[in-house]
Amino acid sequence: MCSTGPSITNCRLRSDFLRQELQYNGVVLTDDLEMHAIIDHYGVEDAAVRAVLAGCDVLLICKDRDREVAAFGAVEQAVASGTISIERLDLSAARITRLKDRFVSPYKPVTVSEAKLVAGCRTHQALLHTIEQVRARLSNPKYS
Repeated sequence: MCSTGPSITNCRLRSDFLRQELQYNGVVLTDDLEMHAIIDHYGVEDAAVRAVLAGCDVLLICKDRDREVAAFGAVEQAVASGTISIERLDLSAARITRLKDRFVSPYKPVTVSEAKLVAGCRTHQALLHTIEQVRARLSNPKYS
Protein backbone atom coordinates (compact mmCIF):
# COMPACT_ATOMS: atom_id res chain seq x y z
CA MET A 1 0.00 0.00 0.00
CA CYS A 2 3.03 2.26 0.31
CA SER A 3 3.21 4.42 -2.79
CA THR A 4 5.69 6.57 -4.58
CA GLY A 5 3.04 9.26 -5.12
CA PRO A 6 2.62 12.48 -3.15
CA SER A 7 4.95 12.91 -0.18
CA ILE A 8 2.00 12.41 2.17
CA THR A 9 1.75 8.79 1.05
CA ASN A 10 5.34 8.15 -0.01
CA CYS A 11 6.96 5.68 2.41
CA ARG A 12 10.41 5.93 0.86
CA LEU A 13 10.41 9.72 1.16
CA ARG A 14 9.20 9.70 4.75
CA SER A 15 11.00 6.67 6.11
CA ASP A 16 14.18 6.52 4.09
CA PHE A 17 14.90 10.17 3.45
CA LEU A 18 13.33 12.02 6.36
CA ARG A 19 13.82 9.54 9.19
CA GLN A 20 16.99 7.73 8.13
CA GLU A 21 19.03 9.99 5.88
CA LEU A 22 18.16 13.29 7.62
CA GLN A 23 17.79 11.53 10.99
CA TYR A 24 14.67 13.57 11.73
CA ASN A 25 12.74 12.10 14.64
CA GLY A 26 10.21 14.87 15.17
CA VAL A 27 6.48 14.96 14.48
CA VAL A 28 5.41 14.84 10.83
CA LEU A 29 2.08 16.40 9.86
CA THR A 30 0.26 15.90 6.59
CA ASP A 31 -1.14 18.63 4.43
CA ASP A 32 -4.92 18.75 4.51
CA LEU A 33 -6.02 15.30 3.30
CA GLU A 34 -9.11 16.94 1.79
CA MET A 35 -7.04 18.63 -0.91
CA HIS A 36 -8.22 17.57 -4.34
CA ALA A 37 -4.75 16.32 -5.23
CA ILE A 38 -5.26 13.72 -2.50
CA ILE A 39 -8.97 12.90 -2.35
CA ASP A 40 -9.37 12.81 -6.13
CA HIS A 41 -6.77 10.03 -6.34
CA TYR A 42 -7.15 8.13 -3.08
CA GLY A 43 -10.16 9.25 -1.09
CA VAL A 44 -9.63 10.46 2.45
CA GLU A 45 -9.85 6.98 3.99
CA ASP A 46 -7.16 5.46 1.78
CA ALA A 47 -5.03 8.60 2.06
CA ALA A 48 -5.20 8.44 5.86
CA VAL A 49 -4.00 4.84 5.95
CA ARG A 50 -1.27 5.55 3.39
CA ALA A 51 -0.13 8.60 5.37
CA VAL A 52 0.23 6.59 8.58
CA LEU A 53 2.10 3.87 6.72
CA ALA A 54 4.36 6.53 5.22
CA GLY A 55 5.30 7.73 8.71
CA CYS A 56 3.02 10.70 9.28
CA ASP A 57 2.15 11.28 12.91
CA VAL A 58 -0.69 13.81 12.64
CA LEU A 59 -3.26 13.69 9.86
CA LEU A 60 -4.91 16.99 9.01
CA ILE A 61 -8.51 16.88 7.83
CA CYS A 62 -9.59 20.46 8.13
CA LYS A 63 -13.14 20.93 6.87
CA ASP A 64 -15.50 17.98 6.86
CA ARG A 65 -16.28 16.19 10.13
CA ASP A 66 -17.66 13.17 8.26
CA ARG A 67 -14.31 12.77 6.47
CA GLU A 68 -12.51 12.94 9.83
CA VAL A 69 -14.68 10.14 11.15
CA ALA A 70 -14.20 8.09 7.96
CA ALA A 71 -10.42 8.51 8.08
CA PHE A 72 -10.31 7.55 11.75
CA GLY A 73 -12.40 4.48 11.00
CA ALA A 74 -10.12 3.50 8.11
CA VAL A 75 -7.04 3.73 10.33
CA GLU A 76 -8.81 1.68 13.02
CA GLN A 77 -9.67 -0.98 10.44
CA ALA A 78 -6.08 -0.98 9.15
CA VAL A 79 -4.86 -1.59 12.71
CA ALA A 80 -7.42 -4.35 13.24
CA SER A 81 -6.40 -6.07 9.99
CA GLY A 82 -2.67 -5.76 10.76
CA THR A 83 -1.97 -3.34 7.91
CA ILE A 84 -0.86 -0.75 10.47
CA SER A 85 0.89 -2.09 13.55
CA ILE A 86 0.30 -0.91 17.08
CA GLU A 87 4.07 -0.35 17.26
CA ARG A 88 3.79 2.11 14.37
CA LEU A 89 1.13 4.08 16.24
CA ASP A 90 3.21 3.91 19.43
CA LEU A 91 6.09 5.61 17.58
CA SER A 92 3.79 8.46 16.58
CA ALA A 93 2.36 8.73 20.08
CA ALA A 94 5.88 8.93 21.53
CA ARG A 95 6.90 11.69 19.09
CA ILE A 96 3.73 13.67 19.82
CA THR A 97 4.26 13.25 23.57
CA ARG A 98 7.85 14.54 23.28
CA LEU A 99 6.58 17.57 21.34
CA LYS A 100 3.91 18.30 23.96
CA ASP A 101 6.36 17.83 26.81
CA ARG A 102 8.73 20.30 25.19
CA PHE A 103 6.27 23.05 24.29
CA VAL A 104 3.04 22.55 26.21
CA SER A 105 3.78 20.90 29.55
CA PRO A 106 3.28 22.20 32.08
CA TYR A 107 0.52 24.30 30.55
CA LYS A 108 0.43 27.85 31.82
CA PRO A 109 -2.18 30.25 30.48
CA VAL A 110 -0.73 33.41 28.98
CA THR A 111 -2.02 36.75 30.18
CA VAL A 112 -2.73 39.61 27.81
CA SER A 113 0.03 41.69 29.40
CA GLU A 114 2.57 38.88 28.80
CA ALA A 115 1.41 38.46 25.19
CA LYS A 116 1.82 42.19 24.59
CA LEU A 117 5.48 41.89 25.58
CA VAL A 118 6.06 39.48 22.69
CA ALA A 119 3.51 40.39 20.01
CA GLY A 120 4.66 43.41 18.10
CA CYS A 121 8.14 43.41 19.63
CA ARG A 122 11.09 44.86 17.71
CA THR A 123 11.92 41.49 16.16
CA HIS A 124 8.35 41.10 14.88
CA GLN A 125 8.32 44.65 13.56
CA ALA A 126 11.59 44.06 11.69
CA LEU A 127 10.23 40.85 10.20
CA LEU A 128 7.05 42.65 9.10
CA HIS A 129 9.16 45.37 7.49
CA THR A 130 11.21 42.77 5.59
CA ILE A 131 8.05 40.99 4.40
CA GLU A 132 6.60 44.30 3.21
CA GLN A 133 9.80 45.06 1.27
CA VAL A 134 9.80 41.66 -0.41
CA ARG A 135 6.10 41.97 -1.25
CA ALA A 136 6.72 45.39 -2.80
CA ARG A 137 9.56 44.01 -4.93
CA LEU A 138 7.50 41.01 -6.04
CA SER A 139 4.54 43.18 -6.98
CA ASN A 140 6.80 44.98 -9.47
CA PRO A 141 5.50 44.27 -13.03
CA LYS A 142 8.86 42.82 -14.06
CA TYR A 143 8.18 39.81 -11.76
CA SER A 144 4.68 39.17 -13.15
